[in-house]
Amino acid sequence: MPFVPTPLQNNVVIQNNTTGVVDYLKYEGSTLVSSVAQDYGIGADWKVVADNTSTLVIQNDKTGFVDFLGIGASGALMSSAMSTTALPRLFGYSSDTGEFGSQLADGEIDMLKFDTTTGALTGSSLVAGSAGLPTAVGISTWNLNTPAWAGISSPGLNADVIDTQTASGQLDVIGLGGNFIGGLNVQTSFLAAGGVGSPAIGDVNSDSASTGYNYQNGAGNPQGLEATTMTAGGQIDLLYWDVGTPDTANAGVLYASNMLTGSYAGWSVVEGGAIESGHVFPVS
Repeated sequence: MPFVPTPLQNNVVIQNNTTGVVDYLKYEGSTLVSSVAQDYGIGADWKVVADNTSTLVIQNDKTGFVDFLGIGASGALMSSAMSTTALPRLFGYSSDTGEFGSQLADGEIDMLKFDTTTGALTGSSLVAGSAGLPTAVGISTWNLNTPAWAGISSPGLNADVIDTQTASGQLDVIGLGGNFIGGLNVQTSFLAAGGVGSPAIGDVNSDSASTGYNYQNGAGNPQGLEATTMTAGGQIDLLYWDVGTPDTANAGVLYASNMLTGSYAGWSVVEGGAIESGHVFPVS
């Protein structure tokens, strides 16, 4: 198969399961070279669930309330705006629509819009046909109206796709049809053949300078999707899938794994890569 990218700088965000402390880790290859820990005073009940280029989103796993944390240089807390609505578990941010994903207990996806400066929920669009979907773990993108995964046009998210993970560990990519106002629906899915037995995915495309962007080493070269996972023993494993652009025959091939040094038992990988890559350890 053609060459597909694995970045030299690997940014990973983890959260302590007991204290809530967030640690921004910078690796070169598989070696840890720097770390910045931030205690936002959120404790054990608040979990990091999503981010965009300026906001870290935390959610209380008991009440469902969401807090939008404005983050500045070195991961410093600049502001906080809490929602007044209990919501299903949030995941991912669609860069091309400005929407956050949420998933109900039955697997249904509900795309949400917020005023992140006030925490107010401003819109909701339940995705028809999404009941029973696997666990949603993120949203990946390429460019506006340019498919993030080969063969999945996903007009409902302006070509962004929802990344889910089956109970067996496989990546299942979901494209949406319709639109936020008129109604969204599941249009297409792609179950990647590789990845059975993979650990739970905590973040996707965490080294992107923008939220959720696939990797590409130069225009015209194949793109890859990176998933940050953690083994049961607390070791971080980066997994890479070929998204099939432009090499459609290789879509869904699990082409690389990078097991990082260190053990982080008692921590979890969380979705904060865009914050780290923009404010803590920038990538170009």
